[in-house]
Amino acid sequence: MSFDFEMDVLPRVIRAGRYPLADRNFSVSYLNSSTNALHIYDYRGKIRLSGNQYDIAPGTITITPMGTDARYDLEKPGFHYCTHFKFPVQNGKNGNSLSLPLCMDLGESRSAAESKFMNLIWWIQQAGTSPNADHAAALVLQEFLVWLDWINKSRSENFGRKAMTAVAGAAMEIDRRLSREISIPEICHSAGLSQNYLAKLFRSQYGVTMNRYLINRRIEYARHLLECTALPVKEIGTRVGIPDPQHFNKLFRKIARKSPSAFRKNI
Repeated sequence: MSFDFEMDVLPRVIRAGRYPLADRNFSVSYLNSSTNALHIYDYRGKIRLSGNQYDIAPGTITITPMGTDARYDLEKPGFHYCTHFKFPVQNGKNGNSLSLPLCMDLGESRSAAESKFMNLIWWIQQAGTSPNADHAAALVLQEFLVWLDWINKSRSENFGRKAMTAVAGAAMEIDRRLSREISIPEICHSAGLSQNYLAKLFRSQYGVTMNRYLINRRIEYARHLLECTALPVKEIGTRVGIPDPQHFNKLFRKIARKSPSAFRKNI
């Protein structure tokens, strides 16, 4: 079972907070027909979601889709973070959706998750004083769900914590140095991983090689400059780290399917 949601609509946060629980022997049924629930646990025990049983421990997160029967058997009373939320009714799927497992172990990401959740609680608490609090809470929850998807996919592809950090760091380093000469081996060395290993992880995460990612980002920046400035094409090539006009024109055509000058004329 999984929790599927569309990316192009914001959730509506009904409530969020930190609450006590002391249920034993799956004796209490929680069944909400109108909202989904997300929990981060501080205690140990078991949960049943529509008959499927999962172990829970400090740092476990569960998502209970609306209409799902949830029951607990705790080793001893404790506290959990919880939010109830819903998505607007949609007419069909738009294809831009994510799927999360109903139970995840946050592991080393637990503190980051709790920090994000505290931000959600803070915005809910501002609902009576800020007209934008509900919208801010919706954005925080959506970002949290997308972040969980990233954590889940990274783990399913056998990324370790160090590897995840290294891949993100490599992408950031490429972005910081778009206008300068970039050595892929140097970036791998800075990440503390072999070039072959980092290249494999990077492609698994971003779907392209590091070199193609670099080219894509440079051409994306070049498009921006062509759209928003009157800079000569040669100057734009220099600014995006491709000072050779012929090489810049060739790479731009490869990505954009037209020359820089033709791209500008069609704006």
